[in-house]
Amino acid sequence: MSLRLTGFCAGYGRVPVVRDINLEIATGRIVGLLGANGAGKTTLMRAVSGLATMQGGRIEFAGNDVTSLSSADLVARGLIQVPQGRHLFGEMSVRENLEMGAYLVAGLDEKARMQEVFSLFPILRERERQAAALLSGGEQQMLAVGRALMSGPRCLLMDEPSLGLAPKAFDLILDVIKRINAAGTTVFIAEQNARKVLRVVHYCYVLENGRIAAEGESSLLLADDRIQRSYLGVAHA
Repeated sequence: MSLRLTGFCAGYGRVPVVRDINLEIATGRIVGLLGANGAGKTTLMRAVSGLATMQGGRIEFAGNDVTSLSSADLVARGLIQVPQGRHLFGEMSVRENLEMGAYLVAGLDEKARMQEVFSLFPILRERERQAAALLSGGEQQMLAVGRALMSGPRCLLMDEPSLGLAPKAFDLILDVIKRINAAGTTVFIAEQNARKVLRVVHYCYVLENGRIAAEGESSLLLADDRIQRSYLGVAHA
């Protein structure tokens, strides 16, 4: 099992946002976390990555208890997040941002990782000397994903990758997610765009008011009218 949350609770200070979460992301799978804005997706992702307060429960990664590890230790173990809003170093070049992705992880072939990123996102090779702040929104999201890949993730967490993107740009990101997964990386993606994500993931959890409201294979959720009406709302085309 790549990543498992048991009795997981998290929030900010003493305020709970997500409660009693039990979920599993199996090695080699793409797993979705769907829910409306405010459902708790970002809080869950940040707490798993060591960036928000975990208030209870247990996190296991690759068979080890990592509940109390720092975000830097989690990165070193291969649990890497692409955060909502990208959080790039705007004044630094594309290449410099990618190099920062490999900074915390020893023993990686940085040159080979860079070439892998450029093969996935050829536009980044063209823009490698350009400041990140001057990229389009889609290019910035590509760079954020590329920076995460520079760390050699075993499990890639992606928080709202569609945010601020045109539909075609998001489609490209989803295509890259499938390619990353086919190459062996486990992916856990939190999104509001239910229709598109359900066409990519193998299994999905639906988060509502901080709790898991539904779960299942993506094909079953897509075919379930009750799930569509009750939890996914009006689907995106």
